[in-house]
Amino acid sequence: MQLNDLPLSVQEDVRSVLMAYSTVYVTLKADGKYNVTAALVLHNGPYDQYIGEFTCKEVFTLEERIVNYVNEFRDFPVSYKKGGTNYTGTKDWAALQSGWTKAEMIDGTIIFH
Repeated sequence: MQLNDLPLSVQEDVRSVLMAYSTVYVTLKADGKYNVTAALVLHNGPYDQYIGEFTCKEVFTLEERIVNYVNEFRDFPVSYKKGGTNYTGTKDWAALQSGWTKAEMIDGTIIFH
């Protein structure tokens, strides 16, 4: 199943979890409620239907993943793995440690508001 095939509220939950985690799992309960988690629970009952797994790389661009990381963890991402979310723009440490409420990327540089 594709992310766009899910109800809008479930899509929003998936995106929200993927702002801090690399993978999210979606199951459907017998009562019709979707369960969006960062971990797949192995002891689900037979009434749970596995819908799918979504990754941050499938849902967000590299730029969005970097901004998500900064907003969630209040730090600059560094990844030593190929294809990771290494931020190579200017790192304004004083601004990072200030009282900002939202970060965004403009022309490859993180800006704090």
